[in-house]
Amino acid sequence: MSLLAVTRLNALQERLSNLRPVLKVIGEELTESTKHRFETSTTPDGQRWEENAESTLLGHMRAKTKGSLLTKRGNTKASAIKALAKKRPLIGETKQLSTKISYRLDGDTTLLVGSPLIYAATHQFGRGNIPARPFLGLSPADENTIKTELIDYLSP
Repeated sequence: MSLLAVTRLNALQERLSNLRPVLKVIGEELTESTKHRFETSTTPDGQRWEENAESTLLGHMRAKTKGSLLTKRGNTKASAIKALAKKRPLIGETKQLSTKISYRLDGDTTLLVGSPLIYAATHQFGRGNIPARPFLGLSPADENTIKTELIDYLSP
């Protein structure tokens, strides 16, 4: 085996023994990709999330319009209609779920992406009358990003 081949193999072995740098880069990319799903209201595989239930929208509108959705004449307030048209699934008043996405490295080889919010799993998997709206997971673009980052990191 040539000296160049041995040098390259040693460099590869060194990079393989420390994946943390590339996992951090991948973690940042997956965090941003996951946050973007809240803007597009789509699952990792590109399916649209189920729209909000009427009861959810009405509750949101009551909060926005200080309790009443109607004018004194009994018409729907223009502000309520405008806000209702903009309301996307999983985007609440605080927008916490859409912003509290992060990654964590567990040891030297495990990357976890998720949300610390207690209700995140309910929205990811659904429960009772709350439909599943998956926001965690890998899209085809995410898989390509991971492959590209790993190839770049492991290449001499």
